[in-house]
Amino acid sequence: KPSSESDEQRESEQPPPEQQQEPQITEGTQEGTFKGFVVAADGRTIIIDEQKWVQPGDEDWKDEYYIHSGFEVVDASDIHASYPLSENCKFYYLEDHWYPQVEITYEEFINYQEEHGENVLWYFEAKDGEIVEVGENYRP
Repeated sequence: KPSSESDEQRESEQPPPEQQQEPQITEGTQEGTFKGFVVAADGRTIIIDEQKWVQPGDEDWKDEYYIHSGFEVVDASDIHASYPLSENCKFYYLEDHWYPQVEITYEEFINYQEEHGENVLWYFEAKDGEIVEVGENYRP
């Protein structure tokens, strides 16, 4: 199929994959509970793409968000954060992505994450610089 000039122009505007920058990873500094997507986990460390749950009326709400959903999950930053997992970190998922919350092992958490990918929004509980709890966050 012959490509049009506009297709070629669009392709030339995108940097080649090897030149596209990966998000920067920094040491996480959050304390308390926050939300995000798991980017990677290696047993002792978890890398999180931190997210915000915004609602109409919130400072971060934008007109382009779908107001009838009542919320939007948006990037908190373009930087990913790395956190150590506490030795006694607890993991939970939601059966059928709804209810009940079920405690799982680290290995089950990794399998669940691999099976469902980046579609799972998690909450993280950080204390003294470590993640002490990870759980699936319900999204209607």
